Amino acid sequence: MTGNWQNWGDKRYADILYRRTRGELPEIESSKAVARRIKAIWASGDTIRDVGCGAGHYLVSLRRELGSRLDYCGVDHLQHHIELARKAFENDPHVRFELADLYKLPYANSSFDIVTCNNLLQNLPALREPLCELMRVARRALVMTTPISFARCILTIRSSMPLASHSNTIFTPHSPDNALSFGAAYAS
Repeated sequence: MTGNWQNWGDKRYADILYRRTRGELPEIESSKAVARRIKAIWASGDTIRDVGCGAGHYLVSLRRELGSRLDYCGVDHLQHHIELARKAFENDPHVRFELADLYKLPYANSSFDIVTCNNLLQNLPALREPLCELMRVARRALVMTTPISFARCILTIRSSMPLASHSNTIFTPHSPDNALSFGAAYAS
């Protein structure tokens, strides 16, 4: 990743996420909402990639909605987050956690059926590159949450063709044919 754009390296925050993963603290409401949204579009056998997974706390909500046998992989750019997630799910053969950079994800185009990225975009200095990367690796759907003003926004981008082919476009959740160019919708 280019530049020092955030302070997510605070281990106290990571420990809170880990405690949520372990059930010592309650699930985050946005985690529950994302799991419900993914449930509406998920099909058995779909691959799920959670970019910005932290300590794996969204997986808890996904399992509550979808069951325990998910093809799930969490990705984060902080080694400490990945270590905590691996520790929390160390005996689980159905999940993986990998270190990766959102600005240059090390995966082929259309690698995952559903990609999710939650409560992360608002911390980035620019949106174009990360959104293009998320869409590039998503095959069928991209589910994102981010706080906007004091409301929460959940956006689902779906397409019948690989999302990588739409790498310069973003779609409204209810009308896939209504495209907004990045230039019009987001400033880089």
